[in-house]
Amino acid sequence: MATEPLACTIDPSLVPAQQEGFRALLAAARTTERVSPQHLRLMLATDNGLDISPLVQEKQCCRFFDFTLTPTVEGTVMLDIRVPASAGPVNGPALRGHEVGTPEEILDWFAATAVEPSRANG
Repeated sequence: MATEPLACTIDPSLVPAQQEGFRALLAAARTTERVSPQHLRLMLATDNGLDISPLVQEKQCCRFFDFTLTPTVEGTVMLDIRVPASAGPVNGPALRGHEVGTPEEILDWFAATAVEPSRANG
């Protein structure tokens, strides 16, 4: 199966702020579930509000991500993050010198950050 070339177009100077935004968002995770290698589901607490701007910003630079927010019971929202199954490594100017790998590996980072934010500082 051929892989689909993917590009991240974020300005390299914005990467640290984007990662920090995701850490703050994913800190609200009550549960994580790896539905498939290309699909991560998180239940996020909304008790203290929920800043979803990192999702909007990520979609602007990494169009291959599919983010779906679904209200569930009071106090939570379900976040589904999907990537294409035929995806190859992610490339882009912000990623030079960084081993980012495939979209599935980025989902791994999201999951690790949601489970234990202090361990996913890379």
